[in-house]
Amino acid sequence: MLPETEPAEAVRLLERILKGVTQTPFENKGQEIALSFSAGVTGYYQGATVDELIKDADLALYKAKSQGRTSVSQNLIADPDSV
Repeated sequence: MLPETEPAEAVRLLERILKGVTQTPFENKGQEIALSFSAGVTGYYQGATVDELIKDADLALYKAKSQGRTSVSQNLIADPDSV
């Protein structure tokens, strides 16, 4: 959760974190391990419930995963009645 953060700003922040994670060597017991992650971003819309926001973010996460490892995707629904 990033309160008072626009979705586009959240995506930029996550992309910077993603770059840092993927470019930072991680070792465990002398063996280098490559790290990656995917993230989903949504934005609050008037009247949205927590469950709806979690569902929107989850959809964005699955979209990011379908694009391959190390990606960030957003799912913005301005009007939930339109879907």
